[in-house]
Amino acid sequence: MSESVIIKERGWAGHYILGDSCRFKRNTLVSYAGQNVVISTVGRCYYDGKYHELGGGRNFETMAFLVDEKDIRWKDADVKKQVSFGSNWRINEFDAEDLANDMHEKVVAEISDMVYNFDCKMEYRDRRMGFLDQAIGLMEDAI
Repeated sequence: MSESVIIKERGWAGHYILGDSCRFKRNTLVSYAGQNVVISTVGRCYYDGKYHELGGGRNFETMAFLVDEKDIRWKDADVKKQVSFGSNWRINEFDAEDLANDMHEKVVAEISDMVYNFDCKMEYRDRRMGFLDQAIGLMEDAI
């Protein structure tokens, strides 16, 4: 891979509504030839005096997003523009920061290759719509 791919570590959660409550957070900006992708890993969510799962049995998760084009200073994630990748994205174990770091690094490497090869596959659908579609389906089934 070309040395032109720039990988920049940042110190805040890049996604998840309770990201500030996560004791584990990684946020990496991968840039090449005008393409910018944020890889965010969060976990060990702590509030109300105890640890909580992120949802669906997950204690750690990694996601990737295109950068919000309006955010020229910080280049934060546009969470409506998720980038697909093939690497593992979830860890159910609680005490797994080492595994979460490895997971994050694998996704950074995969996204770096994709950005270098101009092969990012974006998912522009709002992820919340999937949950809404499921809820509507369940309600229709109950009627």
